[in-house]
Amino acid sequence: MKRKFTLFLIAFSIVILSETWLPHIRIYGVQPDLLLIYIVFLGVLEGPVYGGVAGGILGFVSDMLIGQYIGLGMLGRILAGMVGGYLGEKFYRDNYWIPIVATMLAVVITESVFWFGANLLGWQLSLWEYTLPYMVVAAIYNGILAPFLYVLFYFCYENGWLKRADVVDIG
Repeated sequence: MKRKFTLFLIAFSIVILSETWLPHIRIYGVQPDLLLIYIVFLGVLEGPVYGGVAGGILGFVSDMLIGQYIGLGMLGRILAGMVGGYLGEKFYRDNYWIPIVATMLAVVITESVFWFGANLLGWQLSLWEYTLPYMVVAAIYNGILAPFLYVLFYFCYENGWLKRADVVDIG
């Protein structure tokens, strides 16, 4: 129960930071997406199902609080958590390249979902003029942040507050 509360507290803190402090550290109009990075990390460490569920819940909450189109962020974050989970299963999760690649891929996926959904809903967003340049900068920016945050997250996951309780085999 303590672990679940800690995971919730981290997510809540990230949402607050995303709306208060992070807009002040934009690069080329892009601010770090710590919630997406967090979802990717959960997927890498817990698997694609957990990453997808976490992405769905946190994406829905994020859409309700700050999203313009409810569901687009949620869908993108579900896919991001699942991609992180699949990469975490296929490779060693203590390899620091995994969160970098997973985060950059997750940014491309979430921005592609937004672009596709926004165009279906009537926006006329040019892939080449708006989305692609934004997507590249966001992928690089979040990809650079990912290994530094992953070191802390992975340490807490293996040794600290986020460590799973040992399961006792009764049989």
